[in-house]
Amino acid sequence: MNRYLAIIVGLLFVLGLAAPSLATVVAKGDTKVTLSGSLRFRGMMEEVDFDSDSNPKSYYDARVRLKLSAKISKSVKAVVELESDSGDIDGQGGGTENWKWGQIQGSAQGVYKEGNTRPAQVMIRQAWLQYDPGVVGIKVGHMPLTLGSGIFFNHKKFGDDAIVLFADPNKQTHLAALTIKLNERSSGKSDDATAYVALASYKAGALTVGGDVTYLDDQPDATHLWNIGLRAKAKLGGVTIKGDVELQTGEIEDANIDFEGYAVVLGADFKVGKAKIGIEGGIGSGDDDPADDKEESFITTLGAHLNAPLKTFVYDYRVKSNCGKNVGLCNTTFAKLSAKGKATKRLGLSGQLVWLKATEDVNGEDQIGVELDGKVTYKLAKNLKYYVEGGYLFAGDFYGPDADDAWAIRHGIIVKF
Repeated sequence: MNRYLAIIVGLLFVLGLAAPSLATVVAKGDTKVTLSGSLRFRGMMEEVDFDSDSNPKSYYDARVRLKLSAKISKSVKAVVELESDSGDIDGQGGGTENWKWGQIQGSAQGVYKEGNTRPAQVMIRQAWLQYDPGVVGIKVGHMPLTLGSGIFFNHKKFGDDAIVLFADPNKQTHLAALTIKLNERSSGKSDDATAYVALASYKAGALTVGGDVTYLDDQPDATHLWNIGLRAKAKLGGVTIKGDVELQTGEIEDANIDFEGYAVVLGADFKVGKAKIGIEGGIGSGDDDPADDKEESFITTLGAHLNAPLKTFVYDYRVKSNCGKNVGLCNTTFAKLSAKGKATKRLGLSGQLVWLKATEDVNGEDQIGVELDGKVTYKLAKNLKYYVEGGYLFAGDFYGPDADDAWAIRHGIIVKF
């Protein structure tokens, strides 16, 4: 790993001497290589265990990204992006892209060494090549992936190993077929988890429609999940209307369980002066009888980040529902009012009020609560922003009769180059 860091430092040094710009383009023949990246530092404080008598958690974390994009010819492109990694999660290794300040890494893990810590490991976030001669193209490697609006599948944070075949028969139509390796448990056994996707989208003036079909094959327990997504978006004057329907079927053969989940989301946004106002509502199915032979919850595969359509800073991002953490609309019904805009050229404001309910009650309770989220962003200089964001969940009886409210607040500074 030290070799990779030395290479990166050397590359930055050479490029720094070659040009005053941080984003540098190097040409070798027809090849153009662009270096870009970001540095982000954040401070977090949260109380999300629904017990106000416990001490709030607080920490600082950081993230580094370096990206090399190579335009080799009109038809050939390659991308490599390196990202910092915490190096450990629950003692299993391979954590998040953030390292916590003062966190001891590697062989020194668990040993008290005050003021002598290594900040992070380096991992590959993206590494892919693309060949697009103009009729049918192919993209192969490790890449961030999202299907549609990301309600069912959103892996843009860390990405997946995939092969993508795509075609654009005309300016209005886009077609693609993907095979995504979700888990290679053992190369010598039939125990993989693989997703196969076919998708299409069509744009006609102010109307965009699209859809995809995903077949997820998880071999160890013979899980076969089908997800069918249909979406539409239309712009009518200053109003944008959008809808998303996700239907699920399939089975877990070994357990003799059938999938019957669904999700429906409808929304609209419009401008009022310099602000954009949004109204959105939706439902994700839950399982009314876990003991029967049907899995009726809406199954999702999402990353550890703010997920559509909720994008709630506390409920979906920091706490667990009965389906787990970062599971989006699984057994969740919501209604949301949001607004965002710029107070000045440098100052941006956004906020949302979200009503949350369990689609199917758990232990006789279904009132999750109401969450208020907000974010303030200030542009300090070119490509340099400071922001404060947070959320407050007025907890309902879903989390217990004595549950206290949950909250989290975070501030950060990020530079992109």
